[in-house]
Amino acid sequence: DWRSRGLVRFIEGNVIDPRVVEAEVGELHRRHPIRFMCFDRFNATSTVLTLQEQLGVTVRQMDQNVMAMNEPTKALRNLVQTARFNHGQNPVSAWMLSNSVLKTDPTGNIKIEKDPKQPAQKIDGMIAAIMALSAWMVDDSAKKPEPQFFFG
Repeated sequence: DWRSRGLVRFIEGNVIDPRVVEAEVGELHRRHPIRFMCFDRFNATSTVLTLQEQLGVTVRQMDQNVMAMNEPTKALRNLVQTARFNHGQNPVSAWMLSNSVLKTDPTGNIKIEKDPKQPAQKIDGMIAAIMALSAWMVDDSAKKPEPQFFFG
């Protein structure tokens, strides 16, 4: 259903073609200019270099550990709790949000993880939202607008 409604994109084959990802990000950049972007270094080097060169976007590596994810996860949690996180009623985003659980370490740092009762469920979109929020937080643009999330 999500595929037929255009809410998810399927890529043929058994691997993700980085050229397809690069083209999608390029199209998003044309519609919603990207100034700053975070990336997970796992298998991303070529794609990040291509996007940085083609789009002129500032990029920053962001590890997926609790220390790196803590501050933007708390910011996203606050947006959700104050009804300022708008996923546009996108059912895929709502589903991923419902699959996300907060993990707190002994010092109070948090990050999201998959619900251990549902390990096959996906949270990638929420991780991407947290990484985007992290990019927004470190972007030192003088006229930085409020963060906007585009799903679908």
